[in-house]
Amino acid sequence: MSSSSDASPLSLLIERHKDGRSYADLEAASGGVISASHWEDLELGSMWGRPPMDPVEIEAIALALGLRGSTVRHFELASLGLPTPAGAGR
Repeated sequence: MSSSSDASPLSLLIERHKDGRSYADLEAASGGVISASHWEDLELGSMWGRPPMDPVEIEAIALALGLRGSTVRHFELASLGLPTPAGAGR
């Protein structure tokens, strides 16, 4: 688990919504689109320098966490240091 001082917004979102599930559980909940190791990277790793995820990945994360795709995209863009659309993420 990341400390809140250095965690990316997406990391915090995942931490908040994974509800105690393992990375393998999240992989299954994402339909296998996001591997367990990728879930771990997303929650524990830095987003800086990574390209934005494709829409299929965003929707798989949203499905697994019970969120809207626009919310996941908002937090991903914030994690990458990119501008976020007004009203997204709500």
